[in-house]
Amino acid sequence: MNSGRFTVGGKLLLRRISYSVLGHENSRRLLSLQRHASSRLRRPRITLFRKLFPPNPANRYLNIGGGEWYYRGWDNIDFYVDQYFIDYKIDMRLQTPVNIPDGCASLIFCSHVLEHFSDDVALFTLRECHRLLKPQGTVRLSVPDMDVAFEAYRSNDNVFFDRGGVGCVGDSIERKLVNFFASYEKDNYSGGPEVHPSTVRNKLKALNKYEFATWCVGLIPEDAPYKAHVNGFDFSKLLLFLEKAGFSRIERSAYRSSRIPMLRGQAFDNRPMVSLFVEATK
Repeated sequence: MNSGRFTVGGKLLLRRISYSVLGHENSRRLLSLQRHASSRLRRPRITLFRKLFPPNPANRYLNIGGGEWYYRGWDNIDFYVDQYFIDYKIDMRLQTPVNIPDGCASLIFCSHVLEHFSDDVALFTLRECHRLLKPQGTVRLSVPDMDVAFEAYRSNDNVFFDRGGVGCVGDSIERKLVNFFASYEKDNYSGGPEVHPSTVRNKLKALNKYEFATWCVGLIPEDAPYKAHVNGFDFSKLLLFLEKAGFSRIERSAYRSSRIPMLRGQAFDNRPMVSLFVEATK
């Protein structure tokens, strides 16, 4: 997650822009600024590059929930970040269709977004991906892998929860496991539900993994103004959702191992320790 706020698709893949990038092969790579560059510097440069390298409306590349992200020729669909990073400001949680014609995109990238959605919204989002893609178009997804999290818990692997890329908090590994599936902000608190370790251990014995994830999410206070992680996925669940959305060729992938050369670059996959990577073709 980005520091200070759970951002949908929260990742900050920003690098310093050099002058040489304009006339060089690197112009196809990520064009942005350092994480701590001032907004005053970032905004005009991003605006300039959007004008110099506009997306092709007949053959779009879409990043759904990209956060503070820019890549030449790509559209970024998000809601919770500065407008200068966003091409289409849409809150997918409201199940609002993207205002783009059917079959206009050849690639869609969606990284660490679906875990922020309920099952209904996640399925809606995947159906939108299917609608927007051309025939033979590809969507690449990554989500926190619930199976890896359970294995880390069984191995008492605090490093996974502390520095794996999700940033779980808690004074016990049980609370960190709950935070993996459920997180929120309320007042001055940001993290997962507070629950006694023995309660978590009892639930792990009584529930299957999907029921356990649902139980964790149910611990989030109803009046929390911002709810971040509210779901959990493994390959079987994501496969089922993609099939329901209409996809046929669905493959488990690996970190920076996309079938699409462009998607192997540093602007795309991140958090390899915690992530499940999947590609599907329309």
